[in-house]
Amino acid sequence: MNDTLLRSRRTPWKDAAESRRGGALILSLFAVMTVTFLGAAYLNLSASTTARQIRATDNKRAFYVAEAGLSEAYMAALIGKTGEVGSIAEPARYGDGLFWVEVEDHGNGRKTFESTGMCGSGRAVLAITLEGGAGSVAALGIFTKEPLDIPSGSVIDAYDSREGTYADQVAAAAGGGGGGGGLIGGIVEKVVADEKLYQSSKEVLYGTELEDYIAELEVPALGSNAGARIGSNGSVTVREDPGATTEIHGDVRPGMGETLNEVGDPYIAGVTLPLNVPVRLPPVDVPVCTSQPGIENTSAVPMILTSGSHAYDYLNVGPDSQVTLQGPMTLIVDDLSVAARAELEFDTDQGAIEVYVSDQLSFGRNSIVSMTGTDTKDVTVQVGGVQDTSLRAQGQFFGTIYAPQSKAQIGSGWEHFGSLIGNELEFLGPANVHFDRGLSEFSELAGLPQFLSWRLVEMADPMAAGGVHSADPFEALGVSKAACKPPAEAHKDQVLQIKYYDLSGTAQSYDGPEGLFDWDQVRQVLYIQRDGVVPGAVDGLAGLGGVGGRSGIAGLNGIVTRT
Repeated sequence: MNDTLLRSRRTPWKDAAESRRGGALILSLFAVMTVTFLGAAYLNLSASTTARQIRATDNKRAFYVAEAGLSEAYMAALIGKTGEVGSIAEPARYGDGLFWVEVEDHGNGRKTFESTGMCGSGRAVLAITLEGGAGSVAALGIFTKEPLDIPSGSVIDAYDSREGTYADQVAAAAGGGGGGGGLIGGIVEKVVADEKLYQSSKEVLYGTELEDYIAELEVPALGSNAGARIGSNGSVTVREDPGATTEIHGDVRPGMGETLNEVGDPYIAGVTLPLNVPVRLPPVDVPVCTSQPGIENTSAVPMILTSGSHAYDYLNVGPDSQVTLQGPMTLIVDDLSVAARAELEFDTDQGAIEVYVSDQLSFGRNSIVSMTGTDTKDVTVQVGGVQDTSLRAQGQFFGTIYAPQSKAQIGSGWEHFGSLIGNELEFLGPANVHFDRGLSEFSELAGLPQFLSWRLVEMADPMAAGGVHSADPFEALGVSKAACKPPAEAHKDQVLQIKYYDLSGTAQSYDGPEGLFDWDQVRQVLYIQRDGVVPGAVDGLAGLGGVGGRSGIAGLNGIVTRT
């Protein structure tokens, strides 16, 4: 009975112990499962985070590759290429990634460049829209369509208005003992490839030594960018009579196939080679507006035309009278005349002045022109008519005068700073013209393509082709990395026509696919066309545009040097 009682007393305890052991096992199993679940979740989170970081990195790399494609296309457009680089079937290789650029031409000089970049698992598509820039005919300097005759006693040189006044630069040049006449052009003569001044080289090099440098002397790198620019589509005659020194501190460029005639012994510091192709002077693009009745001032009380846009049938300034044009202003007139002893003042203290003369411009003999400023970019006068233009006033004019269909007569009292372009220029006395080199750089900057828009078209991840994910863009597109060309060789091929000097100085020419041309053998480019178009040109040479950027013409310098 005692054994029975003992067993009956111990059974609940044993049952409880066994029960506790089972609960601990369950808790342990639950804890292990929880840790396992948390570990798996953490690993999954870590893998997901790592994958996102990789994709983000790849997308950023693809973005930069696409930007590289846009840069390649933009620089190609600057030198006359199409801007198309590679294709989806034959992309350009760029590091570990690839890109291709497609071009859509909208007309009127506008193009959209769409660059697709791929790197790792990333893919980015970027696009920019550009509009062809328009420089200024002011970069031509002194230029005519008809033959040009420069009288004896003329002084034509150059300065840079960004570096101070003409007088200050002349004084600095004289104080520095510059050679070649003592004026500003005397110290900025054309430097040729052997670092000798052009004029000095002509005087000291003879025989085989001259032959060694003949290419550099007769085909300089870029024309005298540091000197004046004088050119014509016809012949050019420069005269010097005994006792009347003629000094030309810069280039004198007759037209294609034309000649430079030197009468006497005039000083010419720069390039005298003919132009490669004719230069087209576009017609004046006069803004369309409603014209008011003409105005005339014949009283002794000065008349002020205030800032704004004005259009009149005529503007006449009578003898002993004065009219002031106050900038910023756009003035449009059929006829503009300033009589003897009358004065026309250009007040540019508050802004620039643009004058459009649709018929005839006449600054009469002994009239006066005055200006409050000396910035040549502030005043442009454009003459659209065919009647003679008279520039016989006394005074200094700072700016550009453009008369592409007119014969301009320039009096001996007219001193011009800036640019002077006409169908014909007739100097009635010694020319006194100073080309502002700042206009040239201003024109070149304005001639660059202008950005209209930039946008992100697509940013895709992960990259997949045919539904199969791949971290290798070449594998995704099914192309061989080794077969893909680098960007410089992946441009759309064009027909190249080029005349150049090779590394030995021998004149060469080539007409065929650009992809087969060896640029490494080019020392100096004399003339170039792609698909029949001169890079950056409209009917002519290197790209400049009309005054105010409304038209397009060709510039004087179509020469490029390989450095």
